[in-house]
Amino acid sequence: MLANALAQLASLERDPTAWRRLQHQHLKRFPKASCPQCQSPLCLQCGANTWHSGMTCSAYLAYLAENAPSEDIRNSMRWQLENRCAAPRYPPRRGGERS
Repeated sequence: MLANALAQLASLERDPTAWRRLQHQHLKRFPKASCPQCQSPLCLQCGANTWHSGMTCSAYLAYLAENAPSEDIRNSMRWQLENRCAAPRYPPRRGGERS
């Protein structure tokens, strides 16, 4: 049984698509994280700097868009929401860039 599990893990290293799919499945089940430097909460699925408990990522982003301080920001956020990819977002790396 252990040998089988190790063989499956080794096969993931050879297949980046399968590895990415496994990461996305993990993030769907465990989206909550904290920044290792400042301990701020993060949602790894949408990149929000909070855990939006009780709301899906889409619902939370729609809520933010509707409550934005100006019409320009609301329009921009609505466009981003309508055109965003459903793949999980990852927190910034040390240099500030996203992966």
